[in-house]
Amino acid sequence: MERHMRKQTLFAAALVAALAVASHQTANAVIIASDDFTATDSGVGWATGDEWEYLQAEESRVLVEYNQASWRELASPVDISNQVTYMRMTYQRVVGNTSFWGGVSLFDGTQESPGRELFKLGRPAGMSNYGADTLGDKLDSIVRTNTSLHELIVEIDTTNQSSFGEVNYKLWIDNHNYDAPADEVLVTGISPEHFYNMVGVLRMQAQTNAFDRVYGPLTIATDPIEVGLVPAGAPQLTINRTTGEVSLSNVSSVDGVVGYTLSSAGGSFNTANWTTITGNYDNSPGGDGSVDTDDLWNVVSDLSNTELSE
Repeated sequence: MERHMRKQTLFAAALVAALAVASHQTANAVIIASDDFTATDSGVGWATGDEWEYLQAEESRVLVEYNQASWRELASPVDISNQVTYMRMTYQRVVGNTSFWGGVSLFDGTQESPGRELFKLGRPAGMSNYGADTLGDKLDSIVRTNTSLHELIVEIDTTNQSSFGEVNYKLWIDNHNYDAPADEVLVTGISPEHFYNMVGVLRMQAQTNAFDRVYGPLTIATDPIEVGLVPAGAPQLTINRTTGEVSLSNVSSVDGVVGYTLSSAGGSFNTANWTTITGNYDNSPGGDGSVDTDDLWNVVSDLSNTELSE
């Protein structure tokens, strides 16, 4: 599946792509909580009245230093047993050598009475690299801690109910390719009270002599797409910033695609150079069937310079 559009002034920053893909991965997707840190009470999925401590809204970040902690309670406790849970954040170690731990942790309980620390993402204790503390092992990104901003994404998979106390973890750093995590670890023999209790609260904290920042978007969700990961076989959007050419393509067949929309807030599309599926790659007699051998497609947008939809 591949289409091309050309316009010399089309910029990546002006483009947002959305695919209407019906699949088992997205059908029951849930964003548990998310925040862009634009206000102490911003975001969704958080308890009413509960706010971030040490927020710097003008920079869209939470700053914790020298053993400070910033807590935020979820709107309702979440049972993450027998599901796949994802968490994404952008993390920066500003001050402090690699021996000091810091990052974002998930706890059961409440802010006033937190229980067990179930997971920590950032700079784990005893490591010189970015990574995560799991229940019984560590995820290692192989990227040494520095003062740059890094996007960290983790997957926590508790769906293997045939093996009691087994959790599979994956870690990505500055990478959205689902098939290429930086590290993966299977932890077995986990005490049942850990992942059979509810996750209720999130904490950001830096150890004494460390100074960390966490930037938005912070997202906790049940679908890889919600944290920016591209699943295997998903269509890819490629933008040539020199020529302005945009290609939507995939290397293998994708089931359940019912349409797509490309949007340009800056009105940078040139519809005269839009090669549509309709009449080109859909079912005959209109197209050659290379994208869809069963159905005829239709253009559903009004051929404006802000939206292309089929």
